[in-house]
Formats: sequence, C-alpha cells, structure tokens
Amino acid sequence: MIERVARTTRLGLIALLTTFFLAFAATPSSAQVGVGAGLNFSSLGDATELDGGQEGVLDRSTGFHVGGFYNLNVGPIGLRPGAYFRQVGTYELPDSEDVFQSFDVNLIEFPIDAQLRVFTLPLVQPYILAGPVFSIPFGEGDFGDATEDVLVSADIGVGAEISVPGVQLTLTPELRYGVGGTQFLEDQFEIRGRQFAGSEADALTSVVVRLGVMFR
Repeated sequence: MIERVARTTRLGLIALLTTFFLAFAATPSSAQVGVGAGLNFSSLGDATELDGGQEGVLDRSTGFHVGGFYNLNVGPIGLRPGAYFRQVGTYELPDSEDVFQSFDVNLIEFPIDAQLRVFTLPLVQPYILAGPVFSIPFGEGDFGDATEDVLVSADIGVGAEISVPGVQLTLTPELRYGVGGTQFLEDQFEIRGRQFAGSEADALTSVVVRLGVMFR
C-alpha cells in the first residue's frame, strides 16, 4: 500500500515536471506559459462501513492548488493544457465506534481547457472555458488504496485575460466548476481491518477560484 502511494506520487510529479519542461522548451510566438494558484471547495460522497454501518465523510473540503499551464491562442479561441498539484481536503473514516481517523487527500491533475473569448476591451478579454480534467489521486497513509487510480472529470467556468500595462504580464482570474465523471473511491476497500464501500455515484465535484499569471 505504501509502495502504491509512493509510486503514484512519483508518477504524478514526473508528469507535472514533464509538462513544465515541454511548455518552456517549445513555446511558439503565439503561445504563452504561466503559473496559477487558488482555492478549491470540494464535495465527495460518503463511504459506508460494511459491518457497522458508520459513514466516512470528507470533513475538511477546502484546499489549495498550484501549478502551471501552456496557453495557445488562435483568434478568439484558446487552448490551455496545464498541470496542478491540488489539496482536496481531509477524509474521516471510523476507526472504532466513537473514534475517527483523518486522512489527507490530494491530486495531480491535468486540465485541458478550451476557451472562447466573448468580446474584447482595450486591456480585458473575458472568456468562457470548458474541458476535460484527468487526475491521479493519492491519499495519506492507509487511505492510499481507497481511491481509483485515475479520475476523469470536466471543468466549466468563466475568466478574463487582463493585460498589465508597462510589463509583459497577463493576469487570468477564473471561477470554475468541476463535475466528476468517474467514481473517486474504490467499490470496496479496507482501512485498518475495517471494510468500506464507496458509492457508485461517488464523484468529486468542486468550485475553484484561480488566479493565473501568463508571461509573454
């Protein structure tokens, strides 16, 4: 179990670093690279203990994310793949009748955003966005075997490209809503000798506030 978590973490970090390297190494004049960070407010279904019937819940659902992206514009349409580390929150599972154990849950996620600019102002270009997100979850300690290996979800949202006068920077504030498309938890998993079942409808949904900075 510990080896699986470590392997998943290594693969995620390798993919994250590879994305950054490719973005910076091969950037045409029409493209930009950038970094982004923000807060995410998540929702995740409960896990039911098979014997005792107690519920495990995502108790602390506010986390942060940080990463980078590659932005390519063709007229009013943009394509923006990225890679982010995301702290989902803390999942609590019953360890005994009145005692719960807390496990941190994180993701390495790879969004592929398609953007459409709705109109253009002198320094501001509002846009709408949508696209798939592929994620590698990894949980703390014994919770590492409770999650699926790869998650697929979709983001929709709004944002704006705000040019900063006098410097070669563009700010990209965004408000995003993420809809889970696949199950987050395994159908059945074991934590410290106790058997749990994830719900078939268990998918991670979230509201994300992000600020990006693009470099010209």
